[in-house]
Amino acid sequence: MKNEPWVSLDEIAKHMGVSRDSVYRAIDNRGLPAHKIGRL
Repeated sequence: MKNEPWVSLDEIAKHMGVSRDSVYRAIDNRGLPAHKIGRL
Protein backbone atom coordinates (compact mmCIF):
# COMPACT_ATOMS: atom_id res chain seq x y z
CA MET A 1 0.00 0.00 0.00
CA LYS A 2 1.35 3.41 -0.96
CA ASN A 3 1.77 5.98 1.82
CA GLU A 4 -0.27 9.05 1.06
CA PRO A 5 0.67 12.52 2.33
CA TRP A 6 -1.48 14.17 4.99
CA VAL A 7 -3.44 17.17 3.76
CA SER A 8 -5.22 19.92 5.63
CA LEU A 9 -8.92 20.61 5.66
CA ASP A 10 -8.33 23.76 3.61
CA GLU A 11 -6.40 21.80 0.98
CA ILE A 12 -9.19 19.23 0.72
CA ALA A 13 -11.86 21.94 0.42
CA LYS A 14 -9.89 23.71 -2.32
CA HIS A 15 -9.26 20.45 -4.19
CA MET A 16 -12.95 19.50 -4.02
CA GLY A 17 -14.12 23.04 -4.82
CA VAL A 18 -16.31 23.23 -1.72
CA SER A 19 -16.39 25.07 1.59
CA ARG A 20 -14.80 23.84 4.82
CA ASP A 21 -18.30 23.22 6.19
CA SER A 22 -19.03 20.89 3.26
CA VAL A 23 -15.90 18.88 4.06
CA TYR A 24 -16.96 18.61 7.72
CA ARG A 25 -20.41 17.40 6.59
CA ALA A 26 -18.81 14.82 4.28
CA ILE A 27 -16.72 13.55 7.19
CA ASP A 28 -19.78 13.30 9.44
CA ASN A 29 -22.36 12.04 6.95
CA ARG A 30 -20.52 10.03 4.34
CA GLY A 31 -17.60 8.63 6.25
CA LEU A 32 -14.89 10.67 4.54
CA PRO A 33 -11.73 9.40 6.28
CA ALA A 34 -10.23 11.95 8.64
CA HIS A 35 -7.83 12.00 11.57
CA LYS A 36 -7.37 14.74 14.12
CA ILE A 37 -3.74 15.63 14.77
CA GLY A 38 -3.21 17.75 17.87
CA ARG A 39 -5.58 20.67 17.84
CA LEU A 40 -5.89 20.66 14.04
